[in-house]
Amino acid sequence: MDRQMRMLVPWLHDGDAITNLLGHIPGPGEDVSKHKALVDNARASLLARAPYSLQTPALVDFPPDLQEQSALFCQRPEVVTAMQGLDWTLGLANLTQVLSFQKMVAEEQAVERANSVDISNPRNLFSFCLPESGSEITLSGSLDHDQKAVTLSSLNPNLRVGGQLAIDMELPAIPGGPGKKEKVIGFAVNFGAGYVQIAEYKGRWFVRDGYHRTYGLLRRGIQQVPCIFIRAKNYQELGAAAPGFFPYEVLFSDRPPFIMDFLDDQLSTSVNQKAMRKVVRISAEEFVVEV
Repeated sequence: MDRQMRMLVPWLHDGDAITNLLGHIPGPGEDVSKHKALVDNARASLLARAPYSLQTPALVDFPPDLQEQSALFCQRPEVVTAMQGLDWTLGLANLTQVLSFQKMVAEEQAVERANSVDISNPRNLFSFCLPESGSEITLSGSLDHDQKAVTLSSLNPNLRVGGQLAIDMELPAIPGGPGKKEKVIGFAVNFGAGYVQIAEYKGRWFVRDGYHRTYGLLRRGIQQVPCIFIRAKNYQELGAAAPGFFPYEVLFSDRPPFIMDFLDDQLSTSVNQKAMRKVVRISAEEFVVEV
């Protein structure tokens, strides 16, 4: 099962770029000269661009007709929980000034999602970027009683382990039988907040979450978007430290990747990639230690 991805090219190492362009690791003696030339041309286009010189961008307040919707959003319990511990607010961000630490976006998925919204209505645009809580998504999973583990999976790449749980529950020893109080320790599993988030770190703005929404809107000519705006106190809060993203040295280089660069055919290209299933496995261990 393949899906079409949009990939930023000149910031990738040769091996990663050529493998993604081919759709597989090059075989012995395989001719990759055409793909290497594409990478070299993309790097030449990047070097022709002036070095990054933006002043720290400014967040724009919502117009009066969106202020009530904004206030209600900020009061939602799941929003407050998701943003706990972060310095955040709401506003309008200009995507032309925002960088990308993500290397690819799922092109068809992003375009279909953005095409479903009436962008002429500011309230609809707000709800698209900062949506209501979605319906539950069914997970595939299995219990491994021997290994005391549970495995969950989804085609949604945002599947992740959330916070830890510790609660007392009445658990029946047999179905329909009397309950026995047990201490239950576990983990919450979710698909993330699902909001457009722009984060500032060291004076530069980045898409922290919502890449498919922002890319899809840019394809439709929308550059100013409602967002949760976060002032990251460290690189971990920025969200760019996870594997698979561009490294710090690229993001704070003289010519970093912008979210707008996904639309530039000189700096990005469409590639086919095998669809991936995100897997979360949670297991428990028992052991003894000396005291």
